[in-house]
Amino acid sequence: MDFVKNSTIESDTMKISVQKLNINNCSQATAIYNYYVENTTATYATIPVSEKEFADYYKIEDEKTVAYRYFLDGIEAGFGLLKPYDEKKQAFDKTYEITLYLHKDFCGKGLGKEIVAHLEERAKELGLVTLISIISTENTESCRLFEKCGYELCGHVKKAGIKFERFLGLYFYQKILEDMDI
Repeated sequence: MDFVKNSTIESDTMKISVQKLNINNCSQATAIYNYYVENTTATYATIPVSEKEFADYYKIEDEKTVAYRYFLDGIEAGFGLLKPYDEKKQAFDKTYEITLYLHKDFCGKGLGKEIVAHLEERAKELGLVTLISIISTENTESCRLFEKCGYELCGHVKKAGIKFERFLGLYFYQKILEDMDI
């Protein structure tokens, strides 16, 4: 079941190439992620990961995960994915987590909004109902991005982890894609 297609996203301001993210092409995505591990509180990981660890953590080879690489002007600018929120509990089958990371040089240029919109379209194709983004409370840029994309703050966990010798909280944002009856 391959819902991931190579394509192009065209908006009024940019042309973005999209490719499937997999274990064989995840070196740049891993490097982008490791930048955030080492320099920010956007992720709670504190130790950089190998490509295999990255692929395993995000389950990019799992048939239920939808994972992409995003290119702007031929440069790999970030990655985004949809993965089951809790695949061990069948009641969550229509709820996925949405995640994206941009190379630091591509932040603030509107690319994040295009990636969220692209992932939401794939989610609708999969028949998903709810998307959840779990964001560090210090990651105000991601909070603003998801709010601009119509996500609502639906939860706050205080002192969820420790990084750089301080406590960090988590915000849960959600968006209902389809208001469907059972």
